[in-house]
Amino acid sequence: MKAAVIHGYGAPDVLKYEDYPDPRPGPGEALVRVATAGVNPVDLSERKGLTKDWRPVVFPGVLGWDLSGTIIAVGAGVRELAAGDKVFAWASHTELCVVTADLLAKVPIGLDLAKAAALPLVSATGCQLITVATRPRAGETVFVSGANGAVGR
Repeated sequence: MKAAVIHGYGAPDVLKYEDYPDPRPGPGEALVRVATAGVNPVDLSERKGLTKDWRPVVFPGVLGWDLSGTIIAVGAGVRELAAGDKVFAWASHTELCVVTADLLAKVPIGLDLAKAAALPLVSATGCQLITVATRPRAGETVFVSGANGAVGR
Protein backbone atom coordinates (compact mmCIF):
# COMPACT_ATOMS: atom_id res chain seq x y z
CA MET A 1 0.00 0.00 0.00
CA LYS A 2 0.97 3.67 -0.20
CA ALA A 3 1.39 6.00 2.76
CA ALA A 4 2.69 9.45 3.66
CA VAL A 5 5.86 8.38 5.51
CA ILE A 6 8.44 10.39 7.45
CA HIS A 7 11.96 9.22 8.19
CA GLY A 8 12.84 12.09 10.50
CA TYR A 9 11.43 15.28 11.96
CA GLY A 10 11.39 18.45 9.89
CA ALA A 11 9.69 20.62 7.30
CA PRO A 12 6.97 19.39 4.90
CA ASP A 13 9.59 17.89 2.58
CA VAL A 14 10.22 15.07 5.09
CA LEU A 15 6.84 13.61 4.03
CA LYS A 16 7.32 11.01 1.30
CA TYR A 17 4.55 9.19 -0.57
CA GLU A 18 5.91 5.67 -0.69
CA ASP A 19 5.25 1.97 -0.26
CA TYR A 20 4.55 0.84 3.28
CA PRO A 21 3.68 -2.63 4.64
CA ASP A 22 0.03 -3.67 4.48
CA PRO A 23 -1.44 -3.87 7.99
CA ARG A 24 -3.49 -6.83 9.24
CA PRO A 25 -6.14 -6.56 11.94
CA GLY A 26 -5.58 -8.38 15.19
CA PRO A 27 -8.11 -9.20 17.90
CA GLY A 28 -10.39 -6.26 18.62
CA GLU A 29 -9.27 -4.37 15.51
CA ALA A 30 -10.66 -3.50 12.09
CA LEU A 31 -8.90 -2.95 8.77
CA VAL A 32 -10.18 0.20 7.05
CA ARG A 33 -9.71 1.27 3.42
CA VAL A 34 -9.19 5.01 3.88
CA ALA A 35 -11.41 7.28 1.79
CA THR A 36 -10.36 10.61 3.29
CA ALA A 37 -7.74 11.68 5.82
CA GLY A 38 -7.68 15.05 7.51
CA VAL A 39 -4.64 17.13 8.47
CA ASN A 40 -4.68 18.81 11.88
CA PRO A 41 -2.35 21.22 13.65
CA VAL A 42 -1.13 18.30 15.79
CA ASP A 43 0.03 16.53 12.58
CA LEU A 44 2.23 19.52 11.82
CA SER A 45 3.58 19.60 15.37
CA GLU A 46 4.38 15.87 15.25
CA ARG A 47 6.13 16.22 11.89
CA LYS A 48 8.27 19.05 13.26
CA GLY A 49 9.13 17.03 16.39
CA LEU A 50 7.34 19.38 18.78
CA THR A 51 5.45 16.49 20.42
CA LYS A 52 8.32 14.02 20.67
CA ASP A 53 8.52 14.29 24.47
CA TRP A 54 5.01 12.86 24.88
CA ARG A 55 4.27 11.28 21.47
CA PRO A 56 7.51 10.34 19.72
CA VAL A 57 7.38 9.05 16.15
CA VAL A 58 9.07 5.70 15.52
CA PHE A 59 10.82 6.08 12.15
CA PRO A 60 9.91 5.35 9.47
CA GLY A 61 6.58 6.60 10.70
CA VAL A 62 3.14 7.57 9.50
CA LEU A 63 1.28 10.49 11.01
CA GLY A 64 -2.42 11.19 11.07
CA TRP A 65 -5.39 11.65 13.35
CA ASP A 66 -8.57 11.89 11.27
CA LEU A 67 -9.88 9.48 8.67
CA SER A 68 -13.01 8.07 7.16
CA GLY A 69 -13.36 4.93 5.12
CA THR A 70 -14.85 1.49 4.72
CA ILE A 71 -14.08 -1.57 6.83
CA ILE A 72 -12.69 -4.39 4.71
CA ALA A 73 -11.97 -6.91 7.49
CA VAL A 74 -12.35 -7.29 11.25
CA GLY A 75 -10.26 -9.19 13.76
CA ALA A 76 -11.42 -11.74 16.29
CA GLY A 77 -13.87 -10.46 18.87
CA VAL A 78 -15.20 -7.52 16.84
CA ARG A 79 -18.99 -7.83 16.92
CA GLU A 80 -20.45 -4.34 16.40
CA LEU A 81 -18.68 -3.70 13.08
CA ALA A 82 -18.43 -5.62 9.82
CA ALA A 83 -16.87 -5.46 6.38
CA GLY A 84 -18.67 -2.81 4.34
CA ASP A 85 -19.41 -0.48 7.28
CA LYS A 86 -18.58 3.18 6.63
CA VAL A 87 -16.61 4.52 9.62
CA PHE A 88 -14.53 7.40 10.93
CA ALA A 89 -11.80 7.43 13.57
CA TRP A 90 -8.38 8.56 14.67
CA ALA A 91 -5.85 6.82 12.52
CA SER A 92 -3.13 7.41 9.92
CA HIS A 93 -2.39 8.81 6.47
CA THR A 94 -2.33 5.49 4.66
CA GLU A 95 -4.41 3.63 2.08
CA LEU A 96 -5.19 0.91 4.62
CA CYS A 97 -5.28 1.39 8.36
CA VAL A 98 -5.79 -0.90 11.34
CA VAL A 99 -7.86 0.76 14.05
CA THR A 100 -8.94 -0.50 17.47
CA ALA A 101 -12.64 -1.23 16.98
CA ASP A 102 -13.59 0.79 20.08
CA LEU A 103 -12.20 3.92 18.41
CA LEU A 104 -14.34 3.56 15.29
CA ALA A 105 -17.73 5.19 14.83
CA LYS A 106 -20.17 4.39 12.05
CA VAL A 107 -20.77 7.24 9.63
CA PRO A 108 -24.42 8.32 9.86
CA ILE A 109 -26.48 7.57 6.76
CA GLY A 110 -26.39 10.56 4.45
CA LEU A 111 -23.11 11.97 5.74
CA ASP A 112 -20.44 12.13 3.05
CA LEU A 113 -17.20 10.25 3.87
CA ALA A 114 -15.11 13.35 3.12
CA LYS A 115 -17.08 15.38 5.67
CA ALA A 116 -16.98 12.54 8.21
CA ALA A 117 -13.17 12.64 8.18
CA ALA A 118 -13.29 16.14 9.67
CA LEU A 119 -15.01 14.92 12.84
CA PRO A 120 -12.77 12.63 14.95
CA LEU A 121 -10.17 14.91 16.56
CA VAL A 122 -12.32 18.03 16.96
CA SER A 123 -15.21 15.96 18.35
CA ALA A 124 -12.97 14.28 20.89
CA THR A 125 -11.42 17.63 21.83
CA GLY A 126 -14.83 19.22 22.36
CA CYS A 127 -16.00 16.24 24.41
CA GLN A 128 -12.85 16.32 26.55
CA LEU A 129 -13.26 20.04 27.20
CA ILE A 130 -16.67 19.31 28.67
CA THR A 131 -16.13 15.97 30.42
CA VAL A 132 -12.54 16.36 31.60
CA ALA A 133 -11.80 20.08 31.85
CA THR A 134 -15.10 21.43 33.17
CA ARG A 135 -16.82 18.32 34.60
CA PRO A 136 -20.30 19.86 34.80
CA ARG A 137 -22.78 18.44 37.27
CA ALA A 138 -26.49 17.84 36.72
CA GLY A 139 -28.35 21.16 36.71
CA GLU A 140 -25.33 23.28 35.74
CA THR A 141 -25.23 25.30 32.53
CA VAL A 142 -22.32 25.11 30.10
CA PHE A 143 -21.59 28.04 27.78
CA VAL A 144 -19.78 27.06 24.57
CA SER A 145 -17.76 30.00 23.31
CA GLY A 146 -16.87 29.78 19.63
CA ALA A 147 -19.64 27.29 18.88
CA ASN A 148 -19.34 27.95 15.16
CA GLY A 149 -15.75 26.65 15.10
CA ALA A 150 -14.78 23.02 14.58
CA VAL A 151 -14.18 22.21 18.27
CA GLY A 152 -17.16 24.28 19.46
CA ARG A 153 -19.54 22.36 17.25
